[in-house]
Amino acid sequence: MNYILKYAGSKSPDENKLNSILRSNNVKIVDGSMSPKMLLVDLGGVDVNKLQVAMKGEWDVFPEKKYGVPDTRRKIRK
Repeated sequence: MNYILKYAGSKSPDENKLNSILRSNNVKIVDGSMSPKMLLVDLGGVDVNKLQVAMKGEWDVFPEKKYGVPDTRRKIRK
């Protein structure tokens, strides 16, 4: 399952520290386009609570939510 990591600190995040935490917990980055403030990661069976403790409150962890696109096509009524 994918999770969103969002930086909650006031200063800029330490990317080396973050990368070492992610490597040590076998977390894969799915999308880093919003880096360094936000990342989409694949935890791949890693305990979310363990990851939050390792990040010491500097990063918030949210599950990825997927939304369906509504069907806006017009329908013919009989």
